[in-house]
Amino acid sequence: MVVLVSGLSLVGCNPLSAWDECASRPGPTISPGQIVDGVDVYAEIAKYLRDNHGTLTWLRSGAQSDFSVLVERDESAPVTGSTDCKRAPDGYIVPLKISVRSADGLVSDGRGGFHMKLDLHGVPIGLGVTRFSLDYDTLKAGGVTPSELPYSYLVYLDIPWRTPAVTPVDTRIDVLDGDGKGNVRYYQIASIDFP
Repeated sequence: MVVLVSGLSLVGCNPLSAWDECASRPGPTISPGQIVDGVDVYAEIAKYLRDNHGTLTWLRSGAQSDFSVLVERDESAPVTGSTDCKRAPDGYIVPLKISVRSADGLVSDGRGGFHMKLDLHGVPIGLGVTRFSLDYDTLKAGGVTPSELPYSYLVYLDIPWRTPAVTPVDTRIDVLDGDGKGNVRYYQIASIDFP
């Protein structure tokens, strides 16, 4: 359908197809050392890959432990260019592997599947929140979960990120507790502070 209004042409489209039209589409694969429009993409990426340290405090005991969030490039997937809705280049998608570890050994998880978006100049513009499901039995054996939570099996650690610095923001570890009747509550069991 085309509607003419005062010399303007408005082309009608299916509003449900707009999401598909603007969905992120992978662009060309970027190779190490490749310069794209004057930007060494891998050199820019390297600035943000690091081991971030903070302090984990278990609320039940008050015990503290060094806490590490290691950000690495996921070598199993390529870095690609990305495009906007008009298929014009708008940046790069960087696959990441993120690992979390506490010095006391109670937190240990690492996996890929995360992505960081860089603009055309190689500056991070999005990482979002990374979620980890921690091992309840390990935490229970370590004495850091409340004993009055009989149905607790899910423990979440959500790490929000500052951009463009790509540094973690202070966060917490929560236990999801259910009463077996469909009612759930979150209980904070730890706080994590970053400098």
